[in-house]
Amino acid sequence: MDAKEISQKLAQQADNVAQYLYPNGKKVSGNWRIGGVDGESGQSLSICLTGPQAGQWKDFQSGEGGDLIDLFAAKNKTGLSEALQHAKSFLGCKDSKVPLFVAPQISKHALVEYPKQIEALKNESPHKSYLIDSRKLSDEVLTRYQIKACGNSVLFPYLSGKGELLHWKTIGLDRENGKKKIFTSKGGHQGLYGWHALPTNTRQVIICEGEMDCLTLAMADLPVLSVPYGCQSLQWIDTEWETLEQFDDVIVALDGDDAGQNAMASIVSRLGPHRCRTLNWSEWGGKDPNELLQKGYGLDSIKAIVTEAKAQDPENLKPVSDYQEAVIDQIVNGPTNDGLELPWPMFGDKFRVRDSELTIVTGRNGSGKSQMIGQIMHHLMTQGERVCIASMEMQPTKTLHRMIQQMTNQHQPDRERIEQSFEWLTHKLWMVNVLGSIKGNELLEVFTYAHRRHGVTQFVIDSLMRCGIREDDYSGQNEFVQKLCDFKLQTKAHVWLVSHPRKGESESTAPTKLDVRGASAITDNADNVMSLWRNPDKRENLNGLELKNHNDPDARLTIGKQRNGDGWEGGCYLWFDAQSKRFNDTPPPVPSLSFSRQGGGLSIPDAS
Repeated sequence: MDAKEISQKLAQQADNVAQYLYPNGKKVSGNWRIGGVDGESGQSLSICLTGPQAGQWKDFQSGEGGDLIDLFAAKNKTGLSEALQHAKSFLGCKDSKVPLFVAPQISKHALVEYPKQIEALKNESPHKSYLIDSRKLSDEVLTRYQIKACGNSVLFPYLSGKGELLHWKTIGLDRENGKKKIFTSKGGHQGLYGWHALPTNTRQVIICEGEMDCLTLAMADLPVLSVPYGCQSLQWIDTEWETLEQFDDVIVALDGDDAGQNAMASIVSRLGPHRCRTLNWSEWGGKDPNELLQKGYGLDSIKAIVTEAKAQDPENLKPVSDYQEAVIDQIVNGPTNDGLELPWPMFGDKFRVRDSELTIVTGRNGSGKSQMIGQIMHHLMTQGERVCIASMEMQPTKTLHRMIQQMTNQHQPDRERIEQSFEWLTHKLWMVNVLGSIKGNELLEVFTYAHRRHGVTQFVIDSLMRCGIREDDYSGQNEFVQKLCDFKLQTKAHVWLVSHPRKGESESTAPTKLDVRGASAITDNADNVMSLWRNPDKRENLNGLELKNHNDPDARLTIGKQRNGDGWEGGCYLWFDAQSKRFNDTPPPVPSLSFSRQGGGLSIPDAS
């Protein structure tokens, strides 16, 4: 829960909170009275216990006040992040579903050191000329943020709230072909810039893109933090997740270019639309606040622009004109082949893994569905995706065992290869630690957390029959699939759902979308349906007969439904390699493959 939700729960128990914090206080006309935040005798501090103002407090002597989270902070003399944890402990609140999710361990980096050549900014130096004359920053804000000179560069220290140096970045004064020369400290805290100068116990924060923008907004007396590396990475969300809990009003105001606006959408999705507002600086004639400052905008004007940040209210009803250009583009240029590739080149652009889609994967027992999905997930991770697998039919260790074999192209890789594989998989793959079954709503809570906390974009459910729904409960199946559809649309994620087929008369026939067991809504609501058929003659050599052709395919992967793109349906034959647990789209011998630590798995060596 975020700060606003915690505050509401505390207000509902204002009487208990007041007595917990100040047992020596007295109840007077619906208020709890005490001498001050330290608990001294008297009645200067009043806590409202009932009515619409329940949970609000005011110290009439010092002028302090706020809600009960602020009171936890004032009483214990801590920041809001610590106060939130204290308040959660009092309420007995915890995310009960989270322990099912195996989260990565964020490294606790040691403090870094300044470069040896740093020095204070000097008057009439090129550094100050650049910052004050060109960037229009004030001497006061440069001092407040402890900006320094470092050779022919300006150094921005990333300081903690306690003033500790966690990270630093330098920007060169010279430009090569108009590009900035940027260097950063090795290691350190890959988090947001500006914590040490943030107003104490603020519940609002602006997240901007760049240190210059942070300094500009700080000059306007606004609570602001900056992302560390522009739109290149959102890793800072992982690092700052707990510290960002204290804010119940987050204004995401990145640069007005396409990269900034796309990143803003991802940030809002993960931090929660209910507490986020967005701001597009380009609507006021500049890509960022510092550019507006350089163009002559006053600080009061910039401050007024911030008040125009838009809440993320639902926008389900739109005028038809909003769709005009998209429809023209589809008709004139035809369907686009956007999305990610499958591991088999034979599919090419005929099928793509797209955002906001649900893919049903079916196939008879023993066909290799789970192995094939593991191979697909690894291939998607090489294209930048983050994956979460809920394989309730198999221990996570077994699933990972097979994926490592696929990644390394070895049946029994050595310890070094295994460690390299896990190093590459860190921050790309997460496992739901459940074996047996899990309720569908419980699983979706874990998925929602994984998306918001870690930016996961590909979710695998193996299988539907493990989601706490009876085989004959068609209504329950329909409801769960509808929730999956809502989830993939809200998060723009791709969901892979394994659903077994009805038992057929013979394994020699490949199941189709019509053979998927359960409610028709399963395939009706899906965007795509994949069917994997395994050649029983190749797999079992039935009746001891010799195969006529050992090059016959082991399997066929069929796309039985594809809602988007050009709607292509068809398939390709695959050959299974038992050593690497990989399906290949060419008969043996397959091309030699090697392990690439940087590329994340298999790569074809340079023939030279």
